[in-house]
Amino acid sequence: MKLYRILIAAAVMFGAAALTAEAEELPIYSTDILTTLDGVPIQGYNIGGETLISLDDLDDHGFTVAYDDSIRTLFVNKTHEACTETAPEIERSSGGNIIGYTVDTDIKAYVNGHYIKSYVVEGKLAASTETLGDRTKFSRYGISYTAYNMECSYNNDDRMLSINTAPSDEASYEEKLNGFYEYFQADRQYIPADIEEKGDEYTVVLLDENKSDGRTITHIFMIYRNGLFIDISSILDSAYGFAAFPYLTVFEGSISADKTSFSFYGERYKPTGMRSTEFIESGNYSVDLYSGTVSKIS
Repeated sequence: MKLYRILIAAAVMFGAAALTAEAEELPIYSTDILTTLDGVPIQGYNIGGETLISLDDLDDHGFTVAYDDSIRTLFVNKTHEACTETAPEIERSSGGNIIGYTVDTDIKAYVNGHYIKSYVVEGKLAASTETLGDRTKFSRYGISYTAYNMECSYNNDDRMLSINTAPSDEASYEEKLNGFYEYFQADRQYIPADIEEKGDEYTVVLLDENKSDGRTITHIFMIYRNGLFIDISSILDSAYGFAAFPYLTVFEGSISADKTSFSFYGERYKPTGMRSTEFIESGNYSVDLYSGTVSKIS
């Protein structure tokens, strides 16, 4: 993991150095606020009154963190419980001192399947806790969920910012799974879903959609036992360009025997207009169901 962090830091620093001089730098201030994630301390940074945390550090808090240099994107998904035995010791510092500056980067970040604006802080990508804890509710596929599946609370008396990855008003695993099926079973163009489970961690849901031109397109969804809902198809769409309006181009999908990856035939397009696209390539691909990263097989 240390080597991985070095590679991430190097990739971020390289991306930052490649930007023009017009890139905005924001001062990073020391803070006396102690930030915790699910009760475990995590380093916080003060930028413009907002608290940022390093996305790379989340691999110590029950998240799978993976970087794909081919599309310069960092994927961060809550997949397991944090190991409290290796919790870092975070010391409070006096607030208000400038300890560095952020640098814009072309590296994108996705947390729990959703894009989030990120900054370079000490050679690593960081994101705003205010954004991560945004209480905007989304309704899709018959279920409601928050964008990043987190909530934040602040106690000014103790100067503590608490982040919880299991929001109190978030739908449960059972509610999400039931609502998901009720939505799709009511739509005749979808073939009844196939469920594949990996131990007690998550359910992988595959839905085949019958298109009017005779094609069958596979959609990939993951619903974790902790209530986290991730639309893998949307990641393929927004991050990897396997989709273009008005249809997804993922075909003939299947889950590996150990249920850790999903293999499929895909076609890549790029939009050239409101309703027009240009073909890029096609081939066989595999997506890691923990990280969301994609590799081309052939």
